[in-house]
Amino acid sequence: MGLADQLACEVVPCGVADDCLNSPQQRGEEQAECRHCKLANSGGGSLNYWRPWQRGLQHPKLIVEKREAGKARRAAAQEKRGKRDRAKMDVQRKARNAERQTNRSIIENTRNSGRIAKDGDHVSAGRIGLDTKMQSGNENPVVHLVELDKVREDARRGGNPIGGLVLRNKHGRGVVVFDEVDYSLLIGIIMRQAAVIAAGLPKEE
Repeated sequence: MGLADQLACEVVPCGVADDCLNSPQQRGEEQAECRHCKLANSGGGSLNYWRPWQRGLQHPKLIVEKREAGKARRAAAQEKRGKRDRAKMDVQRKARNAERQTNRSIIENTRNSGRIAKDGDHVSAGRIGLDTKMQSGNENPVVHLVELDKVREDARRGGNPIGGLVLRNKHGRGVVVFDEVDYSLLIGIIMRQAAVIAAGLPKEE
């Protein structure tokens, strides 16, 4: 056996063997576990036999290994964030802008009402619950009756008799969709309010 082979087979304990209960200093050369331990400076194995005499005492190599693993995890997370689907983020941004546009277009916006009272994103004229749906891939908005039924239920739960959808296409154009029953209610409300206003006007001579 050459000198290189002898050096490769020679077991050299780690630099903190005095603190390990499995070291030659603690167990003797025959029973020491350094020949099997991956923390040995040379001639070790693939397992970790570090057993400090004081609880909580950490091996310097394990501290470095833990630090490097943390760096690798943070780098992987940063890379993942950098590769996030830009198209999806753009759709979410457009959806937020669509709701803001509806806020500007509607008479009254009830702050946080959609999250607190579950009555849609906006309240128009104090009676109509509206929910904005951004259809950024459509030239012509498509009505999903399930969504319409949901906003109607949410509106009634929040104390509003009418619920409707605001559908905004990829160009930002918005249309309001009502169920036929709610449309009849809306017309009735408008007619009654018009009558009240007309009754309060001075009569023409």
